[in-house]
Amino acid sequence: MNQGSNYFYDAAKGKGSGLSDFGKKSLPWLEKLHHAPRGKVIFGAVCFASLISFGDFAVSFVTGHSTAPRSHNPDWAEATRSYLRFQNADPISGKNKSSR
Repeated sequence: MNQGSNYFYDAAKGKGSGLSDFGKKSLPWLEKLHHAPRGKVIFGAVCFASLISFGDFAVSFVTGHSTAPRSHNPDWAEATRSYLRFQNADPISGKNKSSR
């Protein structure tokens, strides 16, 4: 049976084409990361994502809006409480008391 130039077959046999070329063209730090223990890689990825998230929060906190959102003022809170009273809602869960 002639396999021809099947991409996966060539890669599995190591003929120099297909998936076997991936490691030769990759960056050295990526190759080192590929061979590192899985636990260290996962821990590093979680720390990196946390650092990026913290950085984004810090930048938005420092350079954030000078005014609060519309929903953070006393008028909005009073209107919300009034609406919940109109709906006969439980103040804790917000569910309608009469539908129990």
